[in-house]
Amino acid sequence: MSKVELSGKLMVLVAAVAATGSVLVACSGASTPSGTSTATSASPADTSWYTSIKSCDLLDQSQLKPLGYTVQGYVTANDSTENSCEWDQGAYSTLGIELSAKTFDSLKPSGGPVTDITIAGRPGKISPGTQGTCDLAIKATSGSRARIIVALAVGNGDQACEVAKQAATDIAPKLPALK
Repeated sequence: MSKVELSGKLMVLVAAVAATGSVLVACSGASTPSGTSTATSASPADTSWYTSIKSCDLLDQSQLKPLGYTVQGYVTANDSTENSCEWDQGAYSTLGIELSAKTFDSLKPSGGPVTDITIAGRPGKISPGTQGTCDLAIKATSGSRARIIVALAVGNGDQACEVAKQAATDIAPKLPALK
């Protein structure tokens, strides 16, 4: 998927949120004294766990800043099919997290080949795109995934995938425990 295609899809999501005038957000999971969320409890086949998580809280500023994102994330979807958040930095650099009832191995090519990857003990798939994009999905439960989408204003697919891998590593402990 090209940066233009990704940007266009993200703009549609933003426009849809703006048109509704509201976004429903809920939260569950324990908080540690440091304020970070711990893994949620869900059965391996549970595919609705993501509706009760604040997707924009999966990465905090201490994790976002080294990745090049210093602005607050915003919810782009939160319904029974998807819960997602996006961070924008500059005109075209975007980091998105999508939690959904799709399996990690259903990831489609993003311009480059889809290859296997393991992030924090979770199986996944990664696809570096052209023009600074990357698409990565890791297993959350047997029927759901966490997908990281990165589009860099300056950089190539490999650089975008380094950002995606770090973001996935940072959110993995906050996903349901694998059984």
